[in-house]
Amino acid sequence: MFRFISRSRYRIPVIVLGGVVCLAAVLACRSLFVAKGHAGPAISEQIRSVAASVLGDSPQPALDDVEVNVQASNVEVSIKTSHFAWAPGAAGRPNLQGEGHAHLQLDNNPAVMMSAGSNYEIRNVSRGPHVLHVELVQNNHQLIPGQMKFVSFEVVD
Repeated sequence: MFRFISRSRYRIPVIVLGGVVCLAAVLACRSLFVAKGHAGPAISEQIRSVAASVLGDSPQPALDDVEVNVQASNVEVSIKTSHFAWAPGAAGRPNLQGEGHAHLQLDNNPAVMMSAGSNYEIRNVSRGPHVLHVELVQNNHQLIPGQMKFVSFEVVD
């Protein structure tokens, strides 16, 4: 099945050696490319993603930050994630690694809002202090472990 190279007393499968050489070449070219100012973070992220899939170590989705901007009685919510693809149309379908949506809950209200993307607006929020609970969830609405945040804010108008 494998052809072996004999050097000294070690035997290395050609396919493994070829894979390691290819990965090293890609990473070396990426370093030169980025060093000369030709690539940005998107290219770096793609290379990290390919390397992770080759090595079998996929990065886990993360809820990095939640920002709120109060405009009168409306609250604009900005959800920052990494290694996560927004897939509101897949809600209720089988889970895919790194795909899903967010659940938002204001002041422990039993009504949960579903965010289809990284920006969401909550309208007609009453005056006073509030707490917004944001969860990053899979397609089946289950929480991605550890990916939740609480944000406090106040509506004064």
